[in-house]
Amino acid sequence: MKKFSEIVFGSKRDRFIGHPSQLLLELDTTESYPSSSLNEAKKVTYVKEDKRTRRALSSLGTYLEKLPRVYETRELDHLPAGAEKIGEEKHEILEYTPGKLFVRVITTPRYKIGIEGSLGQTLIITAPDPQRPLFKCVAGASLLAQLVTAKYCDHLPLYRQNKAFEWVCAGLPYNTIVDWTAKAAELLSPLYEALKKDVLKSTYIHVDETTLKVICAEENKTRNEIHDGFLWCYTNSIEKLMFFDYQPGRGQNCTIGILKNFKGIIQTDGWQVYKKVAAKQQDITPNLLFGSCPKKFHLCPDL
Repeated sequence: MKKFSEIVFGSKRDRFIGHPSQLLLELDTTESYPSSSLNEAKKVTYVKEDKRTRRALSSLGTYLEKLPRVYETRELDHLPAGAEKIGEEKHEILEYTPGKLFVRVITTPRYKIGIEGSLGQTLIITAPDPQRPLFKCVAGASLLAQLVTAKYCDHLPLYRQNKAFEWVCAGLPYNTIVDWTAKAAELLSPLYEALKKDVLKSTYIHVDETTLKVICAEENKTRNEIHDGFLWCYTNSIEKLMFFDYQPGRGQNCTIGILKNFKGIIQTDGWQVYKKVAAKQQDITPNLLFGSCPKKFHLCPDL
């Protein structure tokens, strides 16, 4: 027991225990090898060229090169007389200017001219009034574009945008912002119809639906204030175009109106609605990702 304790807890030293099956190098340590002579060594010289190679810029450096620059020079508060400039150092700092709201004041002068051939009669002339995106609305096109882009592209809710406007000392009424955004979305309806037409002109599209929580209108409220609506997604995979269509449900009556003039293949999941729509319209061929598939299976080049 004492011997075992010494092995486990005692001091240790380097040692080598040979094994009969292990081969040895068997080096002859008595043999002397010739030493190298410094006189016979070759002399290597280097010539430094005065050519500065610019290192490859990182992705951030490439981005910084494209940004506009604002230059400023900082001088000493008290420059001694007779001081001679021998050089300068440049420091680049990436800065940010927050979005600003401003009022654009457009003045249209009015002029009075006399009517030729009429004694004492005058005519008032002036430049046409500036066009506004919304009738009698103070919001300009740039502000409406910012509201819509931030909400639907950057997923920034309107109440957060309202808070951001307060940070730049412009506390716009929240209800007014909501009204402006809704009316601006109505202005984009012609673009939506054009997008829908481009998607459905393809002979191969993807179709799927997803749930969406919707606040019930006052006249439709019963016991629940929120119900499950559905966003139907239609994708032209060849040209990579897509549009959404909101419907209160996911029955065949919610999609057959969109697909009434479509002719081609629809790539879908195994939801039975797509089979029923294809059965009613002979020009539609369902191509299911899951479940039973038609005998003639079509594949999309992008899959």
